[in-house]
Amino acid sequence: MDIKEIISLDEVMEERKLGPNGALIYCMEHLKESLDDRLKEELDNFTDDDYIVFDCPGQIELFTYVPVFKNFVEQLKRKNINVYVVCLLDSQFMTDVAKFMSGCMASLSAMVQLELPHVNILSKMDLVRN
Repeated sequence: MDIKEIISLDEVMEERKLGPNGALIYCMEHLKESLDDRLKEELDNFTDDDYIVFDCPGQIELFTYVPVFKNFVEQLKRKNINVYVVCLLDSQFMTDVAKFMSGCMASLSAMVQLELPHVNILSKMDLVRN
């Protein structure tokens, strides 16, 4: 299932005269409203032994300032689905203490907002230079 089948970020930006973050929040709110039946239909295709991965956009606003993902998580929990978070932090942030701390604090903020078990992973380790 792809959100782009339901709503287009580029179209929202153009039609609503919003920037990327505002348009993304608009899209997520729209998705929440149109998701109930479609998500139920999609989830009915899975068994209790299956793992489902939701690849979410990286804009931290969606996890910390607006309740979009919190509501989405609550919806999944009501369906008795165990939900866990894997947060990817770009490993290039390790070379700058301020960026690394900022990334860690953003991840912590998302963890507090979502109230879920949380694993942080440093990604793109192959790009880190000494």
